[in-house]
Amino acid sequence: MVQAEGVPCEVLGFTTEYDGDSMQPRYLEFKPFREARIPRETVAARLLSFDGLHGNADGDAILFAAKRLTERKESRRVLIVL
Repeated sequence: MVQAEGVPCEVLGFTTEYDGDSMQPRYLEFKPFREARIPRETVAARLLSFDGLHGNADGDAILFAAKRLTERKESRRVLIVL
């Protein structure tokens, strides 16, 4: 399962898309906090089904994820960037 026992987690992705004028960040939720525990295979299938990885915006994505963590009620939070 994609969640340590009792530890809420989410799996996010990011890329950039050209909107006709400029590149814009696009954020993806492969396993949001609101979903209960789901099998790793489900998350993997979601990741593999996305074909839009034609760029990236590392800094924007990290800020996006960090902002989401600050909105969580837990006193201890972890952001892992791979």
